[in-house]
Amino acid sequence: MSDTTLSGHLAAAAAMVLLPPDEKLLAILAETYHTKIDLLRASQDFYDTLCVPQSGHYVPPYAHVLARMRQIKGYYNFPPARYDGGDALRAWYDAVDFEPLSLDVDPMNQGPHRPLDHIGFVLTFLSELADAAEKSEVAREIAIGFATEHFGHWVDCYVDMLSRSDSPYISFVAEALAEAVAAVRENFPQEVKADPDLAAV
Repeated sequence: MSDTTLSGHLAAAAAMVLLPPDEKLLAILAETYHTKIDLLRASQDFYDTLCVPQSGHYVPPYAHVLARMRQIKGYYNFPPARYDGGDALRAWYDAVDFEPLSLDVDPMNQGPHRPLDHIGFVLTFLSELADAAEKSEVAREIAIGFATEHFGHWVDCYVDMLSRSDSPYISFVAEALAEAVAAVRENFPQEVKADPDLAAV
């Protein structure tokens, strides 16, 4: 990712799960990793893995779904996403006038009933807090509190599942997310809470 600031780092990772790849992004990846990726395949992999539940490759990007998934005989079982599944985040978003449903994202990630706990929304929110935290201790405290409450093991599960993809592009997405997760935890250190819903994961 070209932007080395924390805010830019998180925003770039968020964009990779909210928007399909374009030629500019693939050129950056090719220059960085010396690997050429076909745009049509990368775009198809984006939709199949990150957007379309019926694709057979879909990994749900929602905290409330990932927190309740189960692994049975080597297969992941996900409960259906609920439109109100991320409503617990609304108070945090409202506190700083963050409106995820107004972001410039792919149409597949739009709509009034899109759950608020999409990992792309979460990272964009933290990106905006990171920018504000450079001048405001209050913003930093909000970021730490939010990360403690809502940036738990589900994020690691999501990154791990994406990293297992045989898609070169999705592998890069997983790497970008892993770096973003590490950056959040380094800059907004939180108490890691054990999640009883993940005991079987």
